Amino acid sequence: METVRFASSAIDAAAYDAAHRRLGLRYHGGGSYLYHDVSRAEFEELKAAPSAGEFVNRHIKPRHRCEILKRA
Repeated sequence: METVRFASSAIDAAAYDAAHRRLGLRYHGGGSYLYHDVSRAEFEELKAAPSAGEFVNRHIKPRHRCEILKRA
C-alpha cells in the first residue's frame, strides 16, 4: 500500500491499495473514506494534481463507490 501526504486545505493523506484498487482518503476535518475500483492511473493523477481536493471532487467522487470509514 502506498501512502502520500498532501499540501492541501482539504485532504491530509491518501493511501492506495493496488491489489484491491482501493483509495483511502483522510481529510483534515477528521473524516476518512474508502473509494472502490480506483485505477493506478487515477491515483497517479491525484498525486500530480495542482489541487487534490478539486481532483477528488471532479474525478473520484462522481465515478467511484464510497464507503465512509469515519465521519468528521
